[in-house]
Amino acid sequence: MLERLIILTLGLLGEFGAVGLVLAAKGLARFEQLKDKNFAEKYLIGTLLSVLLALGCVLIIKII
Repeated sequence: MLERLIILTLGLLGEFGAVGLVLAAKGLARFEQLKDKNFAEKYLIGTLLSVLLALGCVLIIKII
């Protein structure tokens, strides 16, 4: 939830490059767990869906 809120805020501010920083920080926090293949797959899918949802909300808000 916090990740999506940060990405949403950055998107509304037009700082899309900083989204990569958020994702990198999240990856560093989970680095050891990413060695487990099942966790890594779920982590990747969850992260991509989370980013897609946040950026979709940015798009909808900017259109309105």
